[in-house]
Amino acid sequence: MQTRPSRLYLPKFDSAPETIFRYLLARFPQVDAATWRERMSRGAITLSDGTTLNEDSPYRHGVTVFYRKEVRSEPALREDPAVLYRDEEIIVVDKPHGMPVTPSGQHIERSLFIRVQRMTGLPDLTPVHRLDLDTAGLVLFTIKENARAAYSRLFAEGRIQREYLAVGHVNTPPQQASWMVPASSANRKETSVAASHGIDRMSDCRRPVLPHTHKTARSGSASSAPCATACLR
Repeated sequence: MQTRPSRLYLPKFDSAPETIFRYLLARFPQVDAATWRERMSRGAITLSDGTTLNEDSPYRHGVTVFYRKEVRSEPALREDPAVLYRDEEIIVVDKPHGMPVTPSGQHIERSLFIRVQRMTGLPDLTPVHRLDLDTAGLVLFTIKENARAAYSRLFAEGRIQREYLAVGHVNTPPQQASWMVPASSANRKETSVAASHGIDRMSDCRRPVLPHTHKTARSGSASSAPCATACLR
């Protein structure tokens, strides 16, 4: 199955580079010239005017470059995602720990987005929200383009809530029942974390109620390090 390519719009410059190839070298310094030349030799980079990019293609403001990210050696896949729910508009997927939602860095083919595309054969999937790399949990994708706005609005209006469960292992019982976790970025609020000695709450959360009252979850893996799990309500 052919996945959707990445897009790069060529902006307007007062002093533009002579070729698109030179712009790509400046725009992506982590990718060397030999790699771009090898991709161009395979016809793997195309333009919005229908032509294939070559080293001499002149830079033109307004043109879009289509390419697919490639990584020679990606990290090993720890666990495959699992589809928990699917209907005509959406698909809900259980994302494992250590897997990014969208292609980034050294995770391209092993990103959740690409894995689910290949598992389902659905080319127009779009994730409605994100989870961090090390957070496991449920991710909601839309299948049809005309459904994206409605489900994005549910998140924006707070009608779908995200609940995170942090699981850790300690040698001695905690001396307090809750902790305040400071915000790690400007977009995240200070959070209260409560201690719990049972897992009934997580196992109860595992039953999805869809499509209109989303209540889905995933329990964290049992490892010696703390892990986070996301729950949609």
